[in-house]
Amino acid sequence: KLLVGVLQEWYLSEYQMLENLAVGNEPAFNQIVSDDSSAIKHLIGYRIVKFSNNRYRFPIESVRSYLIRKSSIVAENLGIGDRWKILVVERGNVERELRKLVREKSKLLYGKKAAADKLLAVLETPKRELLKNLSIDDLLADDTKHIYFSQLRTYISNNWKDFDKIFTDKPQFEHYMQVVNENRNDAHANTISSEELTKTISYCRLILKKIEEF
Repeated sequence: KLLVGVLQEWYLSEYQMLENLAVGNEPAFNQIVSDDSSAIKHLIGYRIVKFSNNRYRFPIESVRSYLIRKSSIVAENLGIGDRWKILVVERGNVERELRKLVREKSKLLYGKKAAADKLLAVLETPKRELLKNLSIDDLLADDTKHIYFSQLRTYISNNWKDFDKIFTDKPQFEHYMQVVNENRNDAHANTISSEELTKTISYCRLILKKIEEF
């Protein structure tokens, strides 16, 4: 993990090569090899990659597994079922952390009752009336869907001064949230390209990184 981290930080070409090889994006991997032949020599020298039976491989499977878990690149040949699973996990991760952030930050700033009232203000009147007696903790509990992903975005945007130290760039944050929300292909049984899915995963992880760094 340490060596892979160093490559990601300081040797981007080598890291991108490893990432593409791990997820099975051989055309992209081969293009990088063609563009920078010294990079593959370095990786073989580090014993991260080996060449056997006319193919480049990972001699240590755990390295490949680690790269797949970290990667936001989606292989072209990944099935639609697997793409749905990735979408569910990545969006679920960011939604869970956003719920926690809104819940704890709002309680800290306004107290439980006022925080709940501010959150309810983003809802349409019928739903707001239905949920008006719930606490902020109940409204944003992980196992409920009282507040949707798009409403979290609206709440944060409407109360930007409470979150600007975390996300810093409001138009960028709103764009990331819009893309993540729109790419709900698992819910609609649509197809999604590897490029769209890669972008959605990247945006999810960028939002998470902002929260984790705060």
